[in-house]
Amino acid sequence: MKPVTIARAQPHSNLVSLSSSQETASANRKESFDGCFMHVIHQLHVAIEKHLEHVLSLHEEKLSLSQFMILVRFSCSPSSFMTQAKLASDLDLTEATISRHTQTLVSKKFLTKERDIMNRKSYNLKLSPLGKKTLMSAKKLIMGELDACFSHISEIDKKTIIGDFTTTLRFLQQKK
Repeated sequence: MKPVTIARAQPHSNLVSLSSSQETASANRKESFDGCFMHVIHQLHVAIEKHLEHVLSLHEEKLSLSQFMILVRFSCSPSSFMTQAKLASDLDLTEATISRHTQTLVSKKFLTKERDIMNRKSYNLKLSPLGKKTLMSAKKLIMGELDACFSHISEIDKKTIIGDFTTTLRFLQQKK
């Protein structure tokens, strides 16, 4: 009579381990997955960033991706005013970088800039009507590109990926 091997389910997988050699193979796949996953995530980030920079360079207003993300941040804020320090913190950029970008956005009249009455050293920034119009136009262009890039992923898988990445992001933000 042959010995019976008890099957054991692997976490987050439909695979079942039947022997120690299969467990070793599974461990090797996990190590390979970890390294490949990090590489693919990095490559995807860089490729998307470069592609979106290119797409935005073709937009009539020639926004950089950072400038676009600043405008997006205003559209996501419950408050209409925001300081450069708040933008820097929210977008994980230096205040010097934010200052340079907001200076350009103010000169193009996409943002308005007013001195903060509570702190005379600080300025409040606000998305202007022209900034809203530019944001909507650029956002339409960007969303079309992202839809094309990710069209092979089902809607349910997109929701799963967003949920999992959001959970990971919150975890990492708590570690700061």
